[in-house]
Amino acid sequence: MRLALDPFSVSIDFPCWLDEPTAAGCQITEEAVRAFSRVDILVNDAAVFVLKGFDTTLEEWHWSLGVNVIGTALCTKYAVQEMKKHGGAIVNLGSISRFIAERVASLTAPQKPRFSR
Repeated sequence: MRLALDPFSVSIDFPCWLDEPTAAGCQITEEAVRAFSRVDILVNDAAVFVLKGFDTTLEEWHWSLGVNVIGTALCTKYAVQEMKKHGGAIVNLGSISRFIAERVASLTAPQKPRFSR
């Protein structure tokens, strides 16, 4: 995770797994506020892919949903709490998997419509 003041100045790296509820959103937002005093924008771009089609295990489904859906929701939840103080913007990035399901990416297709339009 990279937290930045703007693309041409200071940034900090914040290693975390978005499928861990304590890291997803809360710690990331706290670290951004500590470093930059506020949160102005959130770009939801984190994603994991399991390219095993219907051979995907239940554990892999949970991991993928944890990052792609729950992690995104928690990051948004905590960022919005800070943005309510002064405004801000949220950008949700998706993929072609939202529109076209690929055989080996069958795990990804049902997750993508959650946050992209």
